[in-house]
Amino acid sequence: LLDSGDTLVMCTDGITEAFDTRGRQYGDDRLVDLAQKNRHLSAEAILEAIEKDVAEHVGKAQQSDDITCTVLKVLP
Repeated sequence: LLDSGDTLVMCTDGITEAFDTRGRQYGDDRLVDLAQKNRHLSAEAILEAIEKDVAEHVGKAQQSDDITCTVLKVLP
């Protein structure tokens, strides 16, 4: 059950397994940390923060998988 104020982030593994040019994955921990740090923002702003952070991590590396993410925020 979700309560008022809760945030749910759902992503495909293309986010957490996004590789940078050195072959390092974005990772679950980085996604969770980013979502927690931005939980006070709107769902749209959280999604934009994730998109920006993944793009910065990947840099010029070629995309190896689909990237899909949805953010749901339960309003009071």
